[in-house]
Amino acid sequence: MWATGCSLATETAPKLTSHGELLITYANRAVDLNEEALTRLRGETISKQVTLGMSTEVALIGFASAMKRFRSIHQDMELRVVVTAPNKLDALLKAGNSI
Repeated sequence: MWATGCSLATETAPKLTSHGELLITYANRAVDLNEEALTRLRGETISKQVTLGMSTEVALIGFASAMKRFRSIHQDMELRVVVTAPNKLDALLKAGNSI
């Protein structure tokens, strides 16, 4: 038991309880907010254009929410997403293409 007064994970298997799942959501938000604050305070900039290649399976699992968070932190960045079969992505990279 932690300072929350409730169990956050099961003892028999590495699995979060419902309280642990709730807390991890807040922890992820705190980490995202920290990264955003540090980036802005440091005045860091990164390349204005990024190309990301992924398979359809990856694109369908949580990609939209991840991009929403990314966009809130990097509002001035252009993101190009290429969704195709993994073997095609691999071939494009091996050929020296920037996807």
